Amino acid sequence: MIRQMKNYISQSQALEVDAPITHTTPLDNGYFSVLVAVPVDRFLPGKDSIVPKKMLKGGDILVSDVTGGKSKIDSVMKLMDQYVSDHRNIRIAVPFQSLVTDRSNEPDSSKWFTKVYFPII
Repeated sequence: MIRQMKNYISQSQALEVDAPITHTTPLDNGYFSVLVAVPVDRFLPGKDSIVPKKMLKGGDILVSDVTGGKSKIDSVMKLMDQYVSDHRNIRIAVPFQSLVTDRSNEPDSSKWFTKVYFPII
């Protein structure tokens, strides 16, 4: 999915301005719903399965740096969710992960660097 997005960005002569971001939701049937985005320097129209989205402004974003694989990232996500609950904040958008390390070039998940974002008010 990320490769598809990067190809579309390149064909549109836009520039990537940050690492790809993802949000994954487990579904009841054992499948997952995965959203992928790549921040770019300008608005691009949708094409096929690519839908343009803009980030919300306002509120705050909790950010955490994580080094490690999926279990470490999931653990940090749970801790951030607990922090939001404990401090009576409200999530204003889905939390997401910025995949700073290109997973296709680094097979060792212990070396993956990810930024986790939790938008709140």
